[in-house]
This record gives sequence, structure tokens and C-alpha cells, in this order.
Amino acid sequence: MKKLLIAVMIFIFVLFVLPAQVNLSAGGGFLLDVSMGNSIKADISGFSHSVTDNKTSFGVFVFFDAIFAEVDVYFLFGRSNMTGTGLLKGSGVGKYNTTELGFNVLGKYPFLFGQISVYPLVGVSYNIVLSVEGESAGSGDYNQLGILGGTGIDFIMGRRLYIRGEALLHIRLANKAMKKLADEKGGKTTPGLGPQIKIGVGYRF
Repeated sequence: MKKLLIAVMIFIFVLFVLPAQVNLSAGGGFLLDVSMGNSIKADISGFSHSVTDNKTSFGVFVFFDAIFAEVDVYFLFGRSNMTGTGLLKGSGVGKYNTTELGFNVLGKYPFLFGQISVYPLVGVSYNIVLSVEGESAGSGDYNQLGILGGTGIDFIMGRRLYIRGEALLHIRLANKAMKKLADEKGGKTTPGLGPQIKIGVGYRF
């Protein structure tokens, strides 16, 4: 269902949004994504137990822009730190590295102030974990759907080039692995929260 949702949104973007725009651009840069508090909470024998996954990921991204919409594709290296309490203390707890491929589909509405364009952003993300500690993660148990909202700013450098900065709040929904563990322990999942920061350079066609 998650993959279908992302595929449908990208299809709508390419089919209806891109052709309607005049000023297309593309670019790339660096991206930082932090997810804190993605967790499982369970009440076992009258006591509260939890597992929390805090992850920091960084890497590079490319973007495609069409005035009122933006699509990002990014490749990241992540570092997760899982901690547990009570009976869930040994449930996958530890530190591990990941490699990730991600996609954002964002709507935007720019306001132009001279050579500066400022715009609110809202959309969705889908993060595919390619490997965990060098091992294949192809099962998809670690992939996550997310919701994004924030703001961006472009500094226009002549007719073609511009510098882009974006700061968004990233809400990551629970992945399959967390949901499975929550079902086994009779608990519930909570989303991860954190910033997604992007800095890059764009080129107008």
C-alpha cells in the first residue's frame, strides 16, 4: 500500500504537474535527516516497557523543481542507536549502520522578494533501507513512509543558478520490523520526529 501510494503520487506529478509548469529546474546538494523517538511501547504485567530507535542519516540528494512542486532523490548513510527498557531491553537493541535510498514528493508555493524566493513545503517521503551493517535489507522490513512540512529559500544568482536551503519537520511512521515487534509484545508504535535539512545548488532550464 505504501509503495502504491508513492507510485501514484509520482505518476500524478509527472503527468499533470510537470507539463503545466514553464520554469523547470534541477540541482543537488547535501542532506541531513534526524529521526528521534521512533519507538514501541508495551504495558506488560502492569509495567511500561519500550524500545526506541534514534537515527541520524546524512548524504547527497538531487532534486527536480517545477515552481509548485519538487521531487527529491537521495542516498544516505545512517547511524541508529536502539535502546530498550524492561522486558524489551534485548529486542534488537544496539548501534548499527545503514545505507538508504529515499524519495520526497513535495508541494510548494513560492513568494518572490527581489532575488530571494521563500516558500512553504508539504509532502511525503519514502525511505528504502538498502543494507543494515553491510547485510542486505531487501525484505523491506526497515523501509519507512514519512510526512514532511517546512519551508525553503532560494537565493537567485543570475538567470540560471540559485542556491537552495530547506528545513523540514520529518515525521517517520513505524516500519514493518517495529510493527511486528509491537504485535508480538502487545504494544503500540510511535512515530519518529526530527529535522530534514537540505542545502544545494539549482539550475534553471
